[in-house]
Amino acid sequence: MDADDISVPSRFERQLGYLQENPSVDIIGGYLEEFQSSPDDPVARREVPTDHDAIVKRAKFRSPMNHGTVMFRREAVLRAGNYRATDPMEDYDLWVRMLLSGATFGNIPEILLKARAGEKLYERRGGWKYAKDEARLLVSFYKRGFTPLHVLIFNLLTRTPLRLFPNRLRGTIYELFARV
Repeated sequence: MDADDISVPSRFERQLGYLQENPSVDIIGGYLEEFQSSPDDPVARREVPTDHDAIVKRAKFRSPMNHGTVMFRREAVLRAGNYRATDPMEDYDLWVRMLLSGATFGNIPEILLKARAGEKLYERRGGWKYAKDEARLLVSFYKRGFTPLHVLIFNLLTRTPLRLFPNRLRGTIYELFARV
């Protein structure tokens, strides 16, 4: 999570309790709310699938975890090769490698984090370099056998243009289609 994000007071208790009650789960996350000026005035809510099978399905198209909400078992992350210098989306890269290594995922259907969002967030997710780096990551998912060819093509055709749109349009599209 970033320095200006806020965990809900019960977050760690909920996640630790979940991991203790579910020893087969290797990584647990949850929902988050985005805010611009006040955490009490959310502008969007990012919900993610909660059960492992739905998380695997989502991961074929986009990151199935809200990175700032994640808590995981260290050994599962190390087994998958840990974080790597994959810019952008080192978290998404790790999630896919963890899935390929047999890790079990879950998300708690509750807001665990309040994250600051805004224009800068959408700026970081655009431009030629971001588009090329993202395409390279998506191709690596295909080469590792995680996504079939038709999913790779779909992802490239839908995501690459989004990265090249002007920031304001990209932000509007995120708000309409990538948030609840």
